[in-house]
Amino acid sequence: MTDIIKEKFPGVITQEPLSKHTTFKIGGPAEFFYKSKTTDDLIKAIKTARELDLPILLLGKGSNILVSDDGIKGLVICLETEGIEREGSKVIVEAGLLLGRLVDWTINNSLAGLEFASGIPGSVGGGIRGNAGAFGFELKDSLESVEALTPDNRRITLTKDECKFGYRDSIFKHTDDIVLTATFNLQQGDKEKSQALVKKYALHRASRQDYSIPSAGCTFKNIPDQPIGKMVEDLGLKGKRIGGAMISETHGNFIVNKGQAKAQDVVDLINLVKEKVKVKYQIDLETEIQLVGF
Repeated sequence: MTDIIKEKFPGVITQEPLSKHTTFKIGGPAEFFYKSKTTDDLIKAIKTARELDLPILLLGKGSNILVSDDGIKGLVICLETEGIEREGSKVIVEAGLLLGRLVDWTINNSLAGLEFASGIPGSVGGGIRGNAGAFGFELKDSLESVEALTPDNRRITLTKDECKFGYRDSIFKHTDDIVLTATFNLQQGDKEKSQALVKKYALHRASRQDYSIPSAGCTFKNIPDQPIGKMVEDLGLKGKRIGGAMISETHGNFIVNKGQAKAQDVVDLINLVKEKVKVKYQIDLETEIQLVGF
């Protein structure tokens, strides 16, 4: 099988450490690791993997994900599809583009509406899958449609309503449809005002968490009027450490990699917080980060 895969996927890497490709800097090896640089190449890779009955994991910029220490069987496809084009107030973006780069591009083209996403470290595709948001805004707010690949390899276009967005949720978390491109409908903006807004958001983020320390972002889904970080702080869990993983000392909803953390260290901290919150608040926390390979 290895020889077949190497033939079908030129440039494929075997046993590639996924710790090199996640913002957590955690994760065992991918059995096969392949980079897709265009949407057409991505579709071809997915179709080929499906024909070979090869399990697939799509990896954008590696945020919001915790990969098992045992790694991933099958093919990990790293999305480097980063095309972007404008049609009036509409922007059509390939799924692999970093959200921060999308924000920069729209501001430089005097378009407004995505400034809130400037500090979100994920890709457009991953952001849509999880309806990424911050500061009271979500990607769905300015999204018009999504082009996706179905399990039977059809290219379809879904309207915003058909994407069934919810809080950190979308239809893509509940089907095997794969985001290929997204179309955003933005407003005419003022470059200086947008840059000032991005700076304001960046200062707020920096005051809450040191983003230079590896993490996967917020660990748990927030609950209206019940900030998870405050709950964790009140439980005295800030700074709690298991192995190389630690609950952030500045933001209780972040688990950070203090060096050589294992995925299991993070899972143990997640379970600890869930248990303590359940006992004190009678709340069942939901993880926001995606656990894969467990």
